[in-house]
Amino acid sequence: MHNVNQLIIAAATAGTASAGRLWMVFLMIAAVLFVCLLFLILILFRRVINEKKRHELMSVANTAAALLLETDVEDFTSVIVQSMEMIGSRIRVDRVSIWSNIQKDDGRLFYRLVNQWAVDGLPDLDFDSEFSYDQAMPNWEKNFRKGVFVNGPIENLSREEYEQLSVFGIRSMLTMPIYLKSGFWGFVSFDDYHSKRFFTEAEVFAMRSWGLLAVEAVQRIKSVIAMRQALTELEIAVRTARAASRAKSDFLANMSHEIRTPMNAIIGMATIGKAATDVEKKNYCYKMIEESSKHLLGIINDVLDMSNIEANRLILSDVEFCFTEMLNRVLTETTPLLEKKHQNLQVSIDDKIPVNLFGDDQRLAQVITNLLGNAVKFTPEEGRINLDAVYQGEENGVCKMKFTISDTGIGISPNQMINLFDAFQQVETSSTRNFGGVGLGLTISKSIVDMMGGKISVKSEPGKGSVFSFIIHIKRGNP
Repeated sequence: MHNVNQLIIAAATAGTASAGRLWMVFLMIAAVLFVCLLFLILILFRRVINEKKRHELMSVANTAAALLLETDVEDFTSVIVQSMEMIGSRIRVDRVSIWSNIQKDDGRLFYRLVNQWAVDGLPDLDFDSEFSYDQAMPNWEKNFRKGVFVNGPIENLSREEYEQLSVFGIRSMLTMPIYLKSGFWGFVSFDDYHSKRFFTEAEVFAMRSWGLLAVEAVQRIKSVIAMRQALTELEIAVRTARAASRAKSDFLANMSHEIRTPMNAIIGMATIGKAATDVEKKNYCYKMIEESSKHLLGIINDVLDMSNIEANRLILSDVEFCFTEMLNRVLTETTPLLEKKHQNLQVSIDDKIPVNLFGDDQRLAQVITNLLGNAVKFTPEEGRINLDAVYQGEENGVCKMKFTISDTGIGISPNQMINLFDAFQQVETSSTRNFGGVGLGLTISKSIVDMMGGKISVKSEPGKGSVFSFIIHIKRGNP
């Protein structure tokens, strides 16, 4: 009996120990399951947090992009800065910049800044500078073309790239290529000046989406600006063409009047002279026919010269000539006009001007004659006219000379001077009737002066006369 009790006690003890071991196994399994559950909960929590951050980032990116897509040309500059600031503040960077590519004629690829935003205290980057990929960032073009982007501290980049970026104070950056239909367009960059870090997958995804939409907005605005500019240029071209057409129509009407006037005088004086028996009356008719013929010949010569100018066929015939003899011929031709209006002409010639020059004396005389003729025409009776010729130096046998013709005439307003040297133009249409002329003299003079390597200019005020000046370069002749 005693043995039986011992067996029962031993069996109970063994059962208790076995139950304890089972309980321990259960606790261990429960602990493992609890740890796994906690791990799963942590993973889910982190995923929820990441999804929330991703959603918030995408919401900000979409809102920032929507600003760009809805804005117009006038507000785009300020709106894109506002969009960049929203993005930069959300991902805690100090600068956001957009860079576009430029393909050079030699095939090398450059990039330049298009838009930027930076926190207060950071200096703006230069919009005018262009940077070569192969010199500034040797690996970027190759990597960007493969779709590889830059993410992390700049100390992880190559030595050349680190040296280029560290001078700006950048510590970390996210830089991603942008592709449009035309190919590799450029890149967007998000720069952190304060911490070393890698940008998260959610940040990369959101910034890539925003960058693409931002660049598309930039391209849209550029297209709108280009279209507006093209329309503006087209409108200007149409207005210019219409103005030119009106000017030529006025010119033709005026020229017909200018031609008919001397022709009528020639025909009328010929008829009168033929019927006249008085020698003095015949001589008077011959004189009037001569003057009208010269006037008509001048008009025809101007028209022919203008035709040659427009066809680029006007040429200079260089010969050696005496400067004073050329000037005397001009004064001889102009003197009768001066005497008719009782005007006073003062001529000043620089003693340093060489006696002989080598150039087209006829064209030079034509310019001086045109300017003197205009001075006489637009200056009232007993007015003053000055002609000055000044020597301004010499280089390699080529003399620089300045001619100035001033008068006390009616003057020219600033608006009237805008088209003064254009073809078929006069100061006013009414001037045609009041003073005569077909409006080609100044255009021809300007073309001749340009061909002589010079420039013609005018200063004038209404009622205070005009000062026409031109500079030419002409070779020195033999002594």
